[in-house]
Amino acid sequence: MVHRASSDGHQPRPAARAARAPCWRARRGRVDCQASRRKRARARRRRSDVALTRAPFDETALTVRALRADPVGVVLRADDPLARRDGLRLAELRDRRWFQFPRGTDPLWQSYWNGGGPREGPVVRAVQELLQAVLWNGTVGLAPLGHDLPAELAVVPLTDMAPSRVVAVCNEADTNPLIRSFMETATAAYRH
Repeated sequence: MVHRASSDGHQPRPAARAARAPCWRARRGRVDCQASRRKRARARRRRSDVALTRAPFDETALTVRALRADPVGVVLRADDPLARRDGLRLAELRDRRWFQFPRGTDPLWQSYWNGGGPREGPVVRAVQELLQAVLWNGTVGLAPLGHDLPAELAVVPLTDMAPSRVVAVCNEADTNPLIRSFMETATAAYRH
């Protein structure tokens, strides 16, 4: 965790947290899907030094450095006939209901996690709601590959979906050399 001294020089405040997607941390029972939006807003307003989050989003007034890219898959019920496949294309999911993020979600973020088009389906705010929507309603959604899911669910890789980028973000006007150094170090560390 990075700390920066407050204006009085005495009390440090958190500036960056672990790089995890906001909606895919299933180990914690209830995780806010809007966390990533808030991280970027704090960096944009210079209320935090660095945010580690997933792209895409509106990058206005932000410096964004890619750290890694994770392949994406579709989350399905394990008993869904498509769950037995080795890979799927987005067109094969066009008639399905998809989970939605709450109103006010960055349009680029919403479009990416909806496979690039408008979709119909229930609004989810947390990992548990996403998993329940898939399990109870047969809703589909996207998630980075490699996360553990309950046995009742499966993730099938999407063959025509761009990977989900994990990025480090800071305010583009911030000239603090420690922040710039952190951004460079984080970027270099992920390249090895």
